[in-house]
Formats: sequence, C-alpha cells, structure tokens
Amino acid sequence: MDDSKYTYSPIDLSTDAIRLLRLSSGSDGEPIHCDLFQTFLSSNQADGVPYEALSYAWGDVDSELYEVYICGQKVVVRENLYLALGSLRQPDRERILWIDAICIDQDNPKERGHQVGQMRTIYEMAEQVIVWLGRSTEDIDRLMKIITKLDQRATRRVDYRRVTSTAWEKEWPILLQELGFIWTSSNMRCRDGLNDLLQRPWFHRVWILQEVFNARNAVIQCGRMTVPSRAFVVIPSLMAADVSEHTQAVLDIMPGCLRTKKDSWWGQRPELMTLLQRFQMSEASDPRDKIYALLGIASNTGSRDAPQPNYEVTLQETIHQSISFLIFGQASTDFRLELPDWNLNELLANLDQLAGSVLDWALRHKLEQTATEIVSRSNIDINQCLPVIETTPLVFLANQRGFSSTYTAILSRRDVDVNSCGGLSYPGAVTGASPLSIDNATQDWKDFAQLGRLLDKKLDLILSYENERSGETALFVASKMGHLELVKLLLERGAHVTAGVPSLSHAPQYAPIYAAASNGHTEIVELLLEYKATFSGALWIAAAKNHVEVVETILRKIGALAASKEIGGGRPSALWISCYYGHEHVVRMLVDAGASVDTKASHRMPEYSIPQRLEFNSSTCDLVDLKMRESARQVSNVTALGISMRNGHKEVTKILLQAGADPNLEIEKEGVRPLYMACQNGDIDMARILIAKGAKAYRDMLLVSCSSGRLEMVHELLAAGVNIDVRNHNDYRGDSALMRQCRYTRPEMVHQLLAAGVDINAQNNRGESALIIACRFNEPEMVRKLLAAGADINVQDNRGESALMIACKTEQLEVVRVLLDHGATGKSRDRICHESAPCVACHDSDAEVSRLLLNRGAQVNCKDNDGRTALWLSCRKGYTDLVLMLIRAGADINTQDSDGRSAIWIACNYNREDIVRTLIQEGAAIRTEKHEDSALWVSCRWGHAELVRMLIDAGCMGSTINREAASAGETQSNRSLAPSQSNTAIQKAPMWDQYLPYLWKSLRNRAHDVVRVLIEKVADVLVRNWEYEQFRFESIAREHEYREFAAIFTEKMLAEKRGFSGERKRKAADGLESEAKSMRLE
Repeated sequence: MDDSKYTYSPIDLSTDAIRLLRLSSGSDGEPIHCDLFQTFLSSNQADGVPYEALSYAWGDVDSELYEVYICGQKVVVRENLYLALGSLRQPDRERILWIDAICIDQDNPKERGHQVGQMRTIYEMAEQVIVWLGRSTEDIDRLMKIITKLDQRATRRVDYRRVTSTAWEKEWPILLQELGFIWTSSNMRCRDGLNDLLQRPWFHRVWILQEVFNARNAVIQCGRMTVPSRAFVVIPSLMAADVSEHTQAVLDIMPGCLRTKKDSWWGQRPELMTLLQRFQMSEASDPRDKIYALLGIASNTGSRDAPQPNYEVTLQETIHQSISFLIFGQASTDFRLELPDWNLNELLANLDQLAGSVLDWALRHKLEQTATEIVSRSNIDINQCLPVIETTPLVFLANQRGFSSTYTAILSRRDVDVNSCGGLSYPGAVTGASPLSIDNATQDWKDFAQLGRLLDKKLDLILSYENERSGETALFVASKMGHLELVKLLLERGAHVTAGVPSLSHAPQYAPIYAAASNGHTEIVELLLEYKATFSGALWIAAAKNHVEVVETILRKIGALAASKEIGGGRPSALWISCYYGHEHVVRMLVDAGASVDTKASHRMPEYSIPQRLEFNSSTCDLVDLKMRESARQVSNVTALGISMRNGHKEVTKILLQAGADPNLEIEKEGVRPLYMACQNGDIDMARILIAKGAKAYRDMLLVSCSSGRLEMVHELLAAGVNIDVRNHNDYRGDSALMRQCRYTRPEMVHQLLAAGVDINAQNNRGESALIIACRFNEPEMVRKLLAAGADINVQDNRGESALMIACKTEQLEVVRVLLDHGATGKSRDRICHESAPCVACHDSDAEVSRLLLNRGAQVNCKDNDGRTALWLSCRKGYTDLVLMLIRAGADINTQDSDGRSAIWIACNYNREDIVRTLIQEGAAIRTEKHEDSALWVSCRWGHAELVRMLIDAGCMGSTINREAASAGETQSNRSLAPSQSNTAIQKAPMWDQYLPYLWKSLRNRAHDVVRVLIEKVADVLVRNWEYEQFRFESIAREHEYREFAAIFTEKMLAEKRGFSGERKRKAADGLESEAKSMRLE
C-alpha cells in the first residue's frame, strides 16, 4: 500500500467530463478503499454508468481528519465524510458514487469552477441522491422505523399521488391507532429524534440546496438507516413540529409532494433574488458559494448573462457581478459602472430594495452615470423613498447641483409622479408650529441633538428646509435651490405650483414660490407666477430677507394690492416685516405701492412668524448669542412705525412718517406711542421729528427721560408742554421727575426742573419729598439747592421722620450741619417710636452728629415712647465714648425706661463692662427698689462673673434684697427646716439671706464662674451660718453639676467644727464629716 498523497489526473475541461468514485466492499473496522475514474455527462458521450450522488455537510475545518485510500494512495478526509463512507460501504458489492470533496480537485480553482458549473446536471442524472445526516441515535432509529412504515402504507394506497400529501395524511392517524401504546410511549422520543435531525448542520449548508432540488429521487440516511425523502418531508407537519422558516424552505425543495405544490413559494420557480433572500442564512466555507450554489436552481440564471462560478475572481468582483445581474439582468456590461463595495452581508441586507439602495448610494456619492443607468434600465419604483436619503430620487436631485442626465432620465419615465414627496412629515403638520420653534422643538423632534445639528447650520426658523426628509415635492426643493432648468421641466410635466408640502398645503410658507422668494431666485418666482402660482407669502418673505428684485417682480406682476394684504397664519404684512429689519428700499417700494403705513402685527401671530437666526455652540450644547430682538409675543399689536422705532431704524421711521403714519397712534399694547418710545430710546432727533409731525407729549415721557438723564430730551418735552409734576404710578414709590433726579444725583436736571417751576414740596407714596430723598442719599449740595429754592425743612414722611432725623440715622454729618444751619430743630419726634434726633443719632454711634446736635441745643434727656433716653440707648448699644459725652452734657445717669430698667441695669444685661465701670465711677446708683431685678440679679442670671465681682466690690449688697429671690429662698428653706427653726435661721443670718438667692439663681443657671465669685466673696458668712447652709446644700449636693461647690462648703464648715458646742452641734458636725467622707470617696 502506497502512503504517498494521491495525485489527481487532469480532466478535459472543454467537455462535461466528471470523475466518479468506486467504493470497494468491506466490513466495519477495515480501511476504506476506493478508486476514481472519468466519465462524461452528455448523452452522446456517456457510457451509461449509473451512480449515486452524496449530499452532506463538510464539517468544521478543525474537525478530526481520517485516512482513506484512493487507487492505493492515501487521502485525508474530514470526520463526517469518513463516517458517511463507512455507512455507505456494502459488505458484498461495490458502490458507484459522486462525492464533491473527492471527485473534484479542490486545489485546482479552474477545475472547481468547471465542476461547480455542472453540479446541476450531476445531481439531475444521479440514480438517487443520498442525504447524509450523520450518526444515528436510539430516538432517531425509532423515528426512522415509523417513517418507513408510514411510507409503505401510503405508497400502497390506490389514491397515492406523488404530487400531494393526501395519502400520508390519511395513513398517519391509522398508523398511530395501530401502534397504540407503543406510539404513546415513544411519542416524545420520536419528537426528540426529529428535532435532532432538523438541527443537523446539513440543513444550513448552502450547497445542499442545489443538490436536493435537482435530485430525481432522494433518501435520508442517518447511520445505516434510510427513509425516502417523499415521506420525510411530510413528517414535521404530521407531528406538528416547530420548524424554522429556513429549514422549512429546505424541506420544500426536496423531492416529494411539497416541491410540487403550486400554492407554495416554490410553486412558481423563484429567481436568484428570491433565493438569495430566502436562503441568506445558509452557510458556506467560501462566501462566493452563497451565490454560486444558487445559480443552478434559480429560474433566471440559465443564460450566459447570468454570473458563472469562477473561483479565479475575488469576492468583491462576484458581488459586483451579482448586483449588475440583479439590477440590469446581465452580470457583465460593456460599460464600466461604479458599484458599491459592499461585503456579502451588506448585499444580502439590501436585497429588498436593491436597485433603490444602489441608486441611493450612487446619488450620495455623486455618481451620475451609475444613477442614470439605474433609472433608465432598471424596473425601480422611481417614486419610492430611498432608504438612506429618505426621500424620492427626484426630490433629492432637486436639492443637488449637477445630475442633469439623471433627472432628465427620471422625467422621461412614464411612471414618474412629479408631485410625489417622500420621507417624514413636518412636525408642524401635527402641532401647527415650525419644526424649529424654540418653544416646541424638543417636544416635536424628541431629540435635542438633532435640534442642535440644525441650529448649528444657522437655519431660519421660518424656512427650515435643509432637511430633505420633510415631505417636500421636487418643485418645492428645486425652487428653493434655484434650479431654473429643473423647475421648467417639472412645470412642463404638470407639477403643482401651490403645494410644496402636500400635508401642509394650507400653510403659505410651504409653497414653491415662497421657497424661491425666500432664497432670492427672481427668475423662478417670475416663472411660477406665469404658471398662476398664488403669491401667498412670497412677498412677505422676500421683504423680510430684503430680496429687492423679488419684491419688485411680485409687485409688477400682481399690483399694489399685495403690498397691503395680510398673508395667512396671522403674520404681519410685508411692510411690517420690512420695517422690523429696517430694509429701507423695500419699505419705500411697498409704501409707493400703496401699503398701509399703520399696519399692526396680529395678536394671533404664531411664534415662528418672524425669521430669526440662532447660533448653536455644539461643543457645550448651549444656545448662545440669541440674535432675536423680540419673540412673537412681544411684537403682538405693534405697528410698523413702532417696530421700526424699537429696532432703531431711523430712515425707515422717517419714510413712514413722510408717508402719513399717525405719530399719535398707539404703536404697542398698553398705550405706548411713538414719542414715548423715542424718549425711552433717548433718540432726541426722532423726538424732534415726531413733535414736528404733531406728536403729543403725554404719560410718563418726562419720567422716562429724566430716569435716563437725557437733559436735551427733558428740555424738548418741557418746551412741548409736558406735565412737569407727573408721578410714576407704575412704581411703588410714585416718584415725581424731581424726586427721581434727587435719587439719581443729577444736579443739572434738578436745576432745570426747578427753573421750570416744579412743585418742590410734593411727596411720593411714602411721604418723601425731594429734600428727604436728597438727605437720604447724602447730597449736601443738592440739599442746599433745594432749601434755597424753598423746600420745607421740617417736612416729615409717612413714618414721621424729618430730613434731620434721616440725616442723623444715615450718619450724614455734613447734611446734618446744613439742615441745622437752615433752622432745622432736633425737637421733632417720629410717629412710630416717638424718637428724637439725639436718640436716632445714638442708634448708630455717631458721636460727631450727637455732639453737633447737643451743641445746637438738643434736649439730652428727652425720651421715646418706651421711656428710653439717648444715654440709655448708648448703654444698650455699648457706645462708651458717647456715654461719657452725654454724661458730661448733663444726661441723667440714673434714668430708667418705662419698665424701671436703669442705664446700669441695661449695661449689665448686655455685658458692657466698660460702660458699667464708667457708670459706677460717675456715681450711678447700683441699688434700686422699683424693679424686681437688680443689676446684680441680672448679672447672675446671664453669668456675667466680672460684672458680679465689680458690683459686689462697689457695695451693691447693702440692705437691698431682691424680693422675688428672697421669697424663693424662704420657700425653699421652709421645705427643709421646721417652722420654729426657719425664722430663727433667717434672723440670725441677715447677710446670708441677701446672698443666698443670687447663689441659688447662679446654680440653677449653671453659671459656675458666678458661683465661684459669690463663694469667694461670702465664704465667711456661709461658715458662720452653717445650720442655715446645711439644709440648702444637702439637696444641691445630690446633683452632679453642683458636687464641687457642695464639697467646698462642707470642707469649710468642718474646718470650723472645733468651735462647735452642745449636743445638737456635735451631731451636726458628725453628719457633715460623714457627708464629706462620702464625697471624697465618690
């Protein structure tokens, strides 16, 4: 036996020669031997050798390899073929087979192409085709036996016909009934066997399609068991098996009754396109085979124009040939067309609209020749929307430059609809708004990124036509783009001139003439008008965009009537929009044509009625630099004169006034008139023009001019007779012009108003006069000027505050001096707190103001409604220097407020140590009987230890006893002592009664520092009155916070126990010692 590799003998490729395999007989376990011989397929050359053809799955390239011997030489085959040869080998006879993996020299591409081209004939002439599905299982064996029984019974029936499944359908329930319990127990196992078979790789191999389709007879073999294909194909439906669409398509083309059903997809012999679509999921080791394997079964691949199997060309060339054949009907063309470089998956994905997809690709890549050939030679639906550009070819070409041959070819087709439009409709069709309306954009498009991309192109909101997927007609787009020749062709073919977007035919901005006018295409506008196009909003948009020639053309064609006519949708007139943008030439043309100069913007005007431009910062996704002066809401009911003035178009305003525009007509809502707007804008020249034209000065014009500090404007208004004393009722203060100038510190304007006779003492809603306002804003010169002009120096506002009091409150020393020099008195009081000027000055620690007031005779001891003097207030605020100055000026040092609180009391309450020390030094009384709280008591309450020390050192105790505290101490004492002992203890320790309430208060408030001071100052008293102290601190010592102080007292008393005498005292001392010992232990 020769172990060398088998070498193929060449065959004559000019003929239909093939090789056949002679499989030698043998038993299991023996090596497989066979040999090859050559024969011919044609009838006149055939030697009549019968053979069987094998259909199988090659298997994975990584599958295990096995050796067989051909003509004694070793050949390596894959596992699945090796198993098939072992199962097909007979023990007692040879077998003639055709097997592609062995009978074709796979290393010879030319021979491969030659043999693949003959495979259809090879399988047609085979005695039978053996479908090898691989190893068998017990479940599959059960199923195969039942299929065999069913086939035997069905073929014996007198009504058996190969073209129908009637015989099998009738025999199946009878067979199930006969099998009885056997079928019942085997049902699931047979189903598992069937599912196993239908999922075998053979069903997904592309080459098996041609093999079983061309077979006259076929058997299904699994292991050593075989069943006829005629029975196998009906079993899945009889068993109600779940079969995939792809697997069912394979069953449909196998020999049997399914292949002959006229109502199936296979009944009409499918073309290559259909087969590629249905079997695109089939598998092949060479991608080209997914096309080549279907050539032999397609109904339209029999001619030489069809692609031929050729393994010497690349996959890309194969795909190009297939695209050319599927679109033009021939695989190779005399002309060289550029076609898309798709991979195989892309080709299969585009099969549904192949011609449309290639045309789409050609249009996007500017390939005019390819596009023209597709339009001219294919049966493409020319009115369909293409998949990527999402519009019809004609609409797309209308938006492009060039492609003249392509759109000429389209228009030459009889089936072209020149009024068709493709793609999505405008969001406006649903919402009634522009697709790029700022308020509606996000809710309409549902995509802020899309909005950003459109805004980044700086599109007009009113004319958002850059999106070719908007349902526009070709005429509309061509008019927009200025394709004059294409517009002519479309009009000659009967294109509608009224509706550029049929779904929005009611909206004038979607008319072709509107698109042409918007982009300044004068010739197209004129042409459309000749075809009786309604001018609609064309004049309006041309005026808005300053297309002078378009405006002139429309006015010439349709006359002056169009100039003054309002267009649909509530938009303002053409004159109004021209005034909005300040297009002088257009405004003059419209006025000369008779447009109404007093036209207004409608209150119904939608927000997209004014063409506006936006810029979009794509890097930050922010809308920036919004180039819009007003939204549609802001211009509602504004006249042409008003909008031109608002936007600062002086020349346009002059044209309107010269044409007779009413200078006193309300040009905006809320009664705004032209002269007021001129004052608001500070346009003195325009104001003079308006006044010269008869404009009346009214309303708050003077206030507006004064607020802006426009002296000349004020002069003109005063000369025109404006009310000089008018007040601003729109402001909560209600200032007059004079008050406002005092507030803004404009002396020249104040001088002019005073010279004109303004009411100098008028008051606003808050009761403020011009003098009070000048004082509040610290303007001494302004105050002098007002006083010199006769301002009332003692006028008070609604709070009763005079100019002097306000100057004191705001610490305006120079203003105070001016007021005092002019006779202002500090005796007046406000109406709320009844405060005087000195009290007001003390609120803000202005010593200079206070000194000035005192030197001018102000009452130092005057009180407010609460009985507070300047000294009392200074003590409260902590103004030490001011306190000294008031005391030196004769202030009552012991003054008390309405509640009896003295100056030293309020200083202790706010912990003003320096002031308390000053008051003590100046002889202030530190004991008082009027109020329940003494200075010492309030210092203990708030824990001011240093003040407590200072007051005790100053002798605050004396005979003064806080009644409330003494009462509290007595009550507490009586809880622990017997009645007879209580009075005795109090009588024996008068000093202790004075200190105990302060100590008790400090302990309750946890003012530990104060407690230490009191212990330090009164320790001897506590020791001498030990009996009285004992009951007090027995309870206190139990509280954790006070143990420190209780221990101190106890230790001090133990130090004195040597002097105790008497039985009762010794017992008490022993108790104290025991208590002290327990405290130490703790």
